[in-house]
Amino acid sequence: MDECGLLEATYVRASTPSLLYFSIVETLEGAQEILRKANEWRKKYDFKVDVITFDGEILYDYSKIKK
Repeated sequence: MDECGLLEATYVRASTPSLLYFSIVETLEGAQEILRKANEWRKKYDFKVDVITFDGEILYDYSKIKK
């Protein structure tokens, strides 16, 4: 995802078979490219969500920003 200008990403388990992905990118174009790739993935795997509950732990945190 470096080609999308990804600065920070967080993955959180939404349910047993699914993850939520939060990110910070450098540009609107980079964000649109990440969304395009995510939509392709959802279509390929016929991924649908009825209800999302935010109660999972952070599974992986990627950051290029020095904290």
